[in-house]
Amino acid sequence: MKLLKHFKELQRRFLILSITFILSFLISLFYSEELLFILTKPLLNISLEQIDLVDRRFIFTDITEVFTTYIRISFSLALFFQIPVIFYQFWLFIKPGLYQKERTFLEILLMGSVVFLFLGISFLYFVAMPAAWNFFLTYERNTLDSVFQLQLEAKVNEYSLLVLNFLLTISVIFQIPVVLITLVYLKLICLQQLITYRKFFIVGVFCIGALCSPPDILSQIILAVPMVFFYESILFGSILYYHYRLKVKDS
Repeated sequence: MKLLKHFKELQRRFLILSITFILSFLISLFYSEELLFILTKPLLNISLEQIDLVDRRFIFTDITEVFTTYIRISFSLALFFQIPVIFYQFWLFIKPGLYQKERTFLEILLMGSVVFLFLGISFLYFVAMPAAWNFFLTYERNTLDSVFQLQLEAKVNEYSLLVLNFLLTISVIFQIPVVLITLVYLKLICLQQLITYRKFFIVGVFCIGALCSPPDILSQIILAVPMVFFYESILFGSILYYHYRLKVKDS
């Protein structure tokens, strides 16, 4: 009977997730043009700052391209907006079987995960994208003293796909602190291991930054620096916690 009750509860949670996803997708599709404008705004803002490039435009070369782009954006953002709902439904499902200490830790962990998720979006939108686009636009040539005219007219589907991939990468990167904190809490890694593997982690994140970012050193650094900062912060916090426990134990 208990197993059947848990199964029905799980079905109810999946039903809620399905309904909220469909609603998120339909709302995103209804406002797909506005969402596309939001995604293109970092590039348009850079163009407005340049006197000779105030007429920035996007193009499409396939008759179905804009429609499929709207569908892709709506689906991707609906999945993204679904993440906090998934966390909340997961929490409600497992909450009755947890001890108070486990509930407290998981509450902090899930809230921290959502906070880092939106920090990642803000970092991407206000720091990473403007810096990367500004770098790539330096290759434009649209002045009278140029040897030839060279101006970006980005395809709308390629640009949106690049931004969405960038968004996915940043979202995963900004979950690293949550993963590390969980591993430390569960005692799967210790302070000495964090110190020992520190140099390997730094090399690894720069490799990940090179694989997941556009092919330039600036984008690689922009993606790698937050991961290194998070690792160093958790390492510093672990050292403080370790010394605190030693003092408590001695007293």
